[in-house]
Amino acid sequence: MTRRGLGVAAAGFCTFLNLYSTQALLPTLADTFGAGLPRTGLTVTAPLVAVALVAPFVGGLSDALGRWRLIVWASLFLAVPTLLAAGASGLDALILCRFLQGLLLPFIFAVTVAYIADECPGTEAVRMTATYAVGTILGGFAGRFVAGWATELSGWRTAFVVLAGLTLACGAVVAWALPRERAFRPVRGWRGQLAGFADQFGNPQVMATCGVGFAVLFSMVGTFTYAGFYLAAAPFGLGPAQLGMVFVTYLAGAVAAPVATRGVLRYGRQRTVL
Repeated sequence: MTRRGLGVAAAGFCTFLNLYSTQALLPTLADTFGAGLPRTGLTVTAPLVAVALVAPFVGGLSDALGRWRLIVWASLFLAVPTLLAAGASGLDALILCRFLQGLLLPFIFAVTVAYIADECPGTEAVRMTATYAVGTILGGFAGRFVAGWATELSGWRTAFVVLAGLTLACGAVVAWALPRERAFRPVRGWRGQLAGFADQFGNPQVMATCGVGFAVLFSMVGTFTYAGFYLAAAPFGLGPAQLGMVFVTYLAGAVAAPVATRGVLRYGRQRTVL
């Protein structure tokens, strides 16, 4: 793996380490705070809502300010709300910390995609995207797995402390390994930003890609969130560590990503997705 590949993979890992980390903890959090399942589920929903609110505007900021600095600083600062979550006084405070995490995440994953498009020509971009995808998959698994085991051994607050440490370490790797952009050309002025924003909504390929992403995440997030509550109840009675183990299935994507890359290079994007 190249140094750039390591930086891209670390950025993906850092993002998804935190995004769904509470899925293995939902039954524990419900018992701890005496909250219902829908309210506890907001610890998963809150960062997703924050991502949806911020993501449309991140592209414009990165066009003006540059890719590298946003990716690196967001990766490092993400450790702050993660650590604050460990000291949350109640469920509402925890949900707020999760929302703050979500506000930072698009500055990592969305801008990393733009960075790849700018800096990696042709087939290198396809391979680098696969490397990024593997990083997100490993991070998505690690977030649930580590949080589950840390909660089992020492409580949910410890889980967030461990995640904050891992996040800070990932941010350091991103800062060291990811080369500064060379092909980036800033776009100045709000008119150019708005024009680019409008162009995306008029691009059928972009809209189709968003549709695919919506369908995949809608089914995946809903299934895993439901499964956590279902498997924690009788007759299964799984604890947080065992629930974290359920997400081993997530690692299948790490195998599928390189296979999909070969499919894209051989058959094209549309045929591979279909």
